[in-house]
Amino acid sequence: MYQRFRTIAEKYPDRIAITGEHHSATYRQLSEEAATLASLIPEGAVVLIALPGGPHFTAIQLACLGAGAVAVPIPDKSTPREIRNYLALIRPDWVVTDAIDNSRAFTDSPVTLLCLREEEGGGAISEHHRVLIWAQVMDSRTIPDFPDPHGAGLPPETAMIQFTSGSTGRPKGILLSRDNLRACLENSHAFLAGFSGRDIFCPMPQFHAFGNAVVLEHLLNGSPVHLTNRFVPGDDLRRMTDYACTGLFCAPNYIRLLMQLNVLTPENLPALDAVCMGTAAADQGLIRNLREQLPDADIWLRYGLAETVGTLTRLKIPAGKTLSHPGQVGRPVPGTEIAPGLLRPDEGPPGEIRVRSGVVGLGQLSEPGHWTPLANEAGFFATGDLGYMDEAGQLHLRGRISTFIKRNGFRVNPFEIEALLRDIPGIHEAVVVGIPDPLSGERIVACAEPASEVPDTPALMKICREHLSAYKIPQRFMAVEKLPRNPAGKPDRPAIRSLAG
Repeated sequence: MYQRFRTIAEKYPDRIAITGEHHSATYRQLSEEAATLASLIPEGAVVLIALPGGPHFTAIQLACLGAGAVAVPIPDKSTPREIRNYLALIRPDWVVTDAIDNSRAFTDSPVTLLCLREEEGGGAISEHHRVLIWAQVMDSRTIPDFPDPHGAGLPPETAMIQFTSGSTGRPKGILLSRDNLRACLENSHAFLAGFSGRDIFCPMPQFHAFGNAVVLEHLLNGSPVHLTNRFVPGDDLRRMTDYACTGLFCAPNYIRLLMQLNVLTPENLPALDAVCMGTAAADQGLIRNLREQLPDADIWLRYGLAETVGTLTRLKIPAGKTLSHPGQVGRPVPGTEIAPGLLRPDEGPPGEIRVRSGVVGLGQLSEPGHWTPLANEAGFFATGDLGYMDEAGQLHLRGRISTFIKRNGFRVNPFEIEALLRDIPGIHEAVVVGIPDPLSGERIVACAEPASEVPDTPALMKICREHLSAYKIPQRFMAVEKLPRNPAGKPDRPAIRSLAG
């Protein structure tokens, strides 16, 4: 993977490789920074990346590939509570952040802190920590007496840990190998070749599985990638126009927002000829409205998971066409097999989708140094998604087995929010559910059973903002005198969802 990037960089040294809102890098610049960092990071080191998407994030991830280290991206706006949850599973050797002050939550154990900028003020950094500033590292190119990695107990082929929501209220760490990353490129070779050398725009966070895959896939095929870390429609439109972006890779909700503003038109974006959506199902109404605004563009729908690098199935909706069936996500990409036995709607209830592919991750971290394989002995991974295959070999999604909430392309774990709410004085029990929403996919509704007087909505919102990322914060709080329960005495989620809806 790293050598492939170096080859592309040598071929197109002066071509823009990647941009963010405030920084850009050519292939030569990105290659030089990645090479410098790769020469410093020890093999096997665990490198936690808490940066906004863009050139710096990409340079450190490429450096990890070159050094044989393990890249661990997390949201750059993670709260201290969320950081503690990540650190309960991994012990990083390096932590890369925007500024020194932002690194203080990571300093419970000795690490090397690499910061983009230096700020005065804040609490002291432990004397056991080595603090490096990005520009100084690039100038000196040497770090004497670098400590050996802690030893993470991970499989030696691990290249990356992708965090996603877990069923216990804590995130789960998916172990991805170099072979997984290579399979991602190989399985989508024909699709990616169609974008080679063409600029694309991606508003998905780079720490997100989809956003990260888009960057690596296209960067290693010679396509300049333009990222944004916040939704500012005017800026996004300007950058897509300035760079003559031909492809837009995003979540369905991003398309809905642009269409509401009536800016997603050929007049505003004359170079745009392809839209690719992932992270959540796109409904027929959305595709129909998008087709009205972009009649000549190709529309692609992608199905993938955090546990699988890149794409499992892909559907092309050519110019002039719309989505023929709800939940349709296309045929498996080359190198991917879907286990037989999925029943069509007229044959019975939907079954769980199981896949076998080189993109299925190695395993899942259950505790530090301990992991369990994702695939069974036959090589199939149970996705947790329900669906069926039609006569033409197209996969159709029919929902999920689990209780995860899909909001704005993010998979939100209700148990994490519930655990926070139960710690609040006055709340006896809390259940968080997702309610269908045409704009965001699902609204997050928190239902609380009081033990005494429950704090009001502003107070609850304040607590959630302090401890949760923005996309996890409930849009509505409900006080319910007695939550519905099933015969086992557990909260009845379907009944509570009906109550909240």
